[in-house]
Amino acid sequence: MQRRIKTALGGTAALASLALILTGCASGGSPTPTNGGGEAAAFELPGSLRDATTGECTIAPIEGVDVETAGNYIQPWLNADKEIVPTALGWGALQGEAPDGLVIGYANNMTPVGDAQWRPYIQAAAEAAGGTFVNYPTGPDPQSAQAGFDTILADAAAGKLDILIVGAVSPRTVQSQAETLLNDYPDVQVVWGADPYANRDLGVDDSIGDYGGSIVNGNVLAAAAVYYTCGAATDFTWYTTNDLEFTSVNLLAANEFLAQLNPTATLREVVGSITSAAATDLIIPDLQGHPNSQFFVSPLDQYQIGIKDAAETAGIDNWYGIGQSSLPANVDQIKTGAQYGGYTLDFEQFMFQLVDQGLRMYLGEWPADGYGEGNWELINASMSTLITPGNVNALDIDASGHYTAVPDTAGKYMELWGK
Repeated sequence: MQRRIKTALGGTAALASLALILTGCASGGSPTPTNGGGEAAAFELPGSLRDATTGECTIAPIEGVDVETAGNYIQPWLNADKEIVPTALGWGALQGEAPDGLVIGYANNMTPVGDAQWRPYIQAAAEAAGGTFVNYPTGPDPQSAQAGFDTILADAAAGKLDILIVGAVSPRTVQSQAETLLNDYPDVQVVWGADPYANRDLGVDDSIGDYGGSIVNGNVLAAAAVYYTCGAATDFTWYTTNDLEFTSVNLLAANEFLAQLNPTATLREVVGSITSAAATDLIIPDLQGHPNSQFFVSPLDQYQIGIKDAAETAGIDNWYGIGQSSLPANVDQIKTGAQYGGYTLDFEQFMFQLVDQGLRMYLGEWPADGYGEGNWELINASMSTLITPGNVNALDIDASGHYTAVPDTAGKYMELWGK
């Protein structure tokens, strides 16, 4: 499995500051702080973490930990200057015209992210394209997923479905129905987002959040863990769920990249429920039993909701970490210092891009190589960013907690669609 270590995508002042910080904190940089004797200073919380506001470290990295590579890798996710995916990839406007009235359906896994973040923006994108939106509840349990696909098949058979966006539904739970949809109704364009095995199991193109994107997200979380702990921590925890297939690929990538960056580090996996949205459900009880855990990362930032107050109540001080797919509640916590950091996604651009893919497929304009080999770092960084108290107020985040990577996302896509 190849690893692509990328440098900055821009020359902003923020990135220049990061380079200076890395110079001082990389292995072989500033002297290792000591406890007054000849031994290296111990990692302590929260003092040994990179200051989330200034970006500075007060502790030097463990010998052999590559903080510089970790920082360089995440630089594109700290760059505020972004473009929407079709522009970043050099795609032009649609050559054909998508007819008004296209039925664009959404297989909704009914999780907090799938229903509250995906659904509204897919609906907005479908309507912006002149289409008709249909929501298909398809989860979160396998029985509900199968029932949802029964309805999808019925609409496909009746000619009432043109494009289907599938959101983080495991193809393994609906394998037979998905194969029927693809084989018996080829006129229905299927975009399977946020599942790493849809390409392998069903032959659909790798899409946003699928295998390639999931590898990159795992890399980002691993690099962030090393960078934000100043290369001085070794005991990391991974909070996850078995209900979303992409999380297993995130973990695979995170383990591999972490081993490259910090050979002595461990990443302990702890599994929780997909429907949990409170720190008291998983993180706090686990940390109470694992006081040596120094930092955590998670593909589900919803697990951090309420974490600071819960940690204070539980009397623990190792509650610092970063989670992916930050929800509005997570963003609010970061703004007030009640959460160390997050990895937020522009759900609007994500959903508009899935619809853009569906339209290009419908019109026969989808590239033969799909999103292209080697573009996933660029694609992911175009619509997501790492956030801490140090940069959260400089980002375009509205009162509801929604992060916008590119101004007027909808307008830019509508221009590409000729709407």
